[in-house]
Amino acid sequence: MDPAPDPVYNGIYRSVVNIAIEKTPERTIRRNGIIVECDPTYAYIVADARAFEGNIAADKITVDFPGEQCIKPLPEHCNITNGLVGIYCCPGDEKFNTDLFKRVEMCNQPLQMSEAVTLNGHEFSHNCAVSVSAEFGTPVINKNGELVGMNCSLSYHLTARNISALVGTIRDIQNTLRNRV
Repeated sequence: MDPAPDPVYNGIYRSVVNIAIEKTPERTIRRNGIIVECDPTYAYIVADARAFEGNIAADKITVDFPGEQCIKPLPEHCNITNGLVGIYCCPGDEKFNTDLFKRVEMCNQPLQMSEAVTLNGHEFSHNCAVSVSAEFGTPVINKNGELVGMNCSLSYHLTARNISALVGTIRDIQNTLRNRV
């Protein structure tokens, strides 16, 4: 019998999207994105901006949500600020099935030394070496399933943008995109 699924990992899985950025017909880059707001009519995603170099309007972007729903956001629904890209996704005439995904909960407390965090289903102390391979933009989640940061390094030790920096940038991007929509 398989063990029961880890609720923290399940929460991470349901809050992460796959973003495909087509640079050329032969070259597509994939990155993780994090759902920070959603309801049946829209979802707001943030991701590490490194894959979005150059003119974002020239990129062909597809956002794959848990449950196999795909959205191609308009270029004006994307904005880069402080190393994050914000993407506003509208399902058009359809509605999002929000039973299949959820927004990530933001942690409002700083991490304590040696506090356990989860990344890609692996748990470790936040001041220890990371023995898993993680992508830029992978969410770093505490034991309560709250977002505490976003991976911003592929080196041996976990390096994450902290939540206070993320929250401020997310608000800036959301305000910019709301004025465009």
